[in-house]
Amino acid sequence: MADTPDTPSAPENPADSSDPPPERPVDGIPAAAAAPVEALSPATVALLGPLPFPVLPVAQALLDAGHPVRILCASDAEAQLVRGLEGDGAEAVGGEPGDPEALNRLLEGARAAAFLDPVTPYGRLWKARAGKHLDDLKSLILRAEAGSVRDLVYLSSVAADPKSLAPCLREAAEAETTIAGSRLMDYVLRAGPLVGAGDGFVERLVAQAQSGSPLAVVRGYGDLALQPLHAEDLGRCVARCVSKLPQELRTGVYAIAGEETLTELELFDRILERLQRFKLKLHLPLFVARIQANAGGPQSAAAERSGLLAAAFATDRNDVKRLLGPGAKLHGLEAAIGELSGAGAAAPAAASGASS
Repeated sequence: MADTPDTPSAPENPADSSDPPPERPVDGIPAAAAAPVEALSPATVALLGPLPFPVLPVAQALLDAGHPVRILCASDAEAQLVRGLEGDGAEAVGGEPGDPEALNRLLEGARAAAFLDPVTPYGRLWKARAGKHLDDLKSLILRAEAGSVRDLVYLSSVAADPKSLAPCLREAAEAETTIAGSRLMDYVLRAGPLVGAGDGFVERLVAQAQSGSPLAVVRGYGDLALQPLHAEDLGRCVARCVSKLPQELRTGVYAIAGEETLTELELFDRILERLQRFKLKLHLPLFVARIQANAGGPQSAAAERSGLLAAAFATDRNDVKRLLGPGAKLHGLEAAIGELSGAGAAAPAAASGASS
């Protein structure tokens, strides 16, 4: 069982301690009989989540760290994206997350698994699996516990809250509790909004800034707190969780976010400045969002968006540099905006079912 608490409230930073992790069984073998840490690297890592984002950037970071990856792909187009990764060790496994046989093939011989379905300020990114997040997670845990998987990395949100008005944030909190009850060594990464081609949020703001319209719609007052994290930095954090050198991390909850905290309106202004554009901003009143939410019901997309406007996608605690090391350099927001605007707002998401 993992060291995570029964509630989503994070414990003291597990990365702060230089003490060795607590003893626990590895694949049912007492810790005293487990192989030395050096013998456990590299790890084959099974990845489950929307393609291309954020699975491909995370997979590339794992490959760069020497870990082979196996990725579940629902189509030939997704498998082609996996084959385009740089370096050896990337394998595409055909099938859907709801197919037990596909999960068995994905996890066969893997020592670690990562479930990566980001929560954006517009909702979950993996639209093709809408409403199935918890079921997919439980299926993954069940089959991982029965096989060779030792470590589980779960991508949560810094805004996860069992009392949130947004169903996806309540879902993330419930997922953390489910993981805490598993027999796996679990690493819960509570992330801020992710940035990269296909992120479903920053790219949307870039597209609005690049549009020919002189007007831009801002949700509410634009005061949603954000701490964006580049997907490549997320990948490095995942790689550190499954890498047992220089020492094994303690299991637990880690908050990971970018170095800048700003509001949604400030982010949009930053994008406009970067692109040398000007827009007249029209604010969508919060009461309109609430009326739409009430009309659609508590599980509707409108209710989700309204609840997300009341969340905070930023954190006072940031464990990124504790995970990556004190000298670690993160991707700057300016560079990320430049990447999205230079390559166009649309990612190769036609194969993913991840676009919003």
